[in-house]
Amino acid sequence: MTELKRRFDRERIGDADPLPALVPTLIKKPQFLEEKKGLNAAEEGTVLHFVMQHLDFKNPDIMSQIDRMVEKDLLTKVQVESVRVEKIRLFLKSEIGKRILASSSVKREVPFNMEIPCHELYKDMDDSSYKNETFLLQGIIDCFFEEPDGLVLLDYKTDYVPMGGIDSVKERYKVQIDYYARALESLTGKKVKEKCIYLFYNNEILEY
Repeated sequence: MTELKRRFDRERIGDADPLPALVPTLIKKPQFLEEKKGLNAAEEGTVLHFVMQHLDFKNPDIMSQIDRMVEKDLLTKVQVESVRVEKIRLFLKSEIGKRILASSSVKREVPFNMEIPCHELYKDMDDSSYKNETFLLQGIIDCFFEEPDGLVLLDYKTDYVPMGGIDSVKERYKVQIDYYARALESLTGKKVKEKCIYLFYNNEILEY
């Protein structure tokens, strides 16, 4: 488990093959979000995930909902300043957002554990010596929803996307999305018919 997490951390700085990265879920006011001047990009992404987890998507008054999170001491004022409400509105108006609103079964921030063979992560590993060894993969599925013909897996990303960088972003997260889809099928016993990423930076949907 420790080695797998170490590999995830290296991937985040471009020093390993792309693999899933965990996004922490905020429950109480987090220690790293003490009152200070602004948040870094990772902290802003974590806050957005938290807001997306707790919003009632069918309630159009997004700002009032966020304000209530502050009143309940779930978010700080510094956090709220980092949330771009218009980006959330654009998400809900997008094709994938409209499908979420139309679904009768929507789940968010779903944790999972899954064992995966070592050789899937380390292609050059001596399979004869380690063929029965596994890693425990832990993750959180941002969102999935059900339609009559199957499940749709959706992951949110807040990455900066440079001009012409869509293909690179899509490739970077392909392995993560594939593992998450496998985990979701294992959890639910249902077929994942679509795998998508929503990019908040430019309001674009990537389909796999």
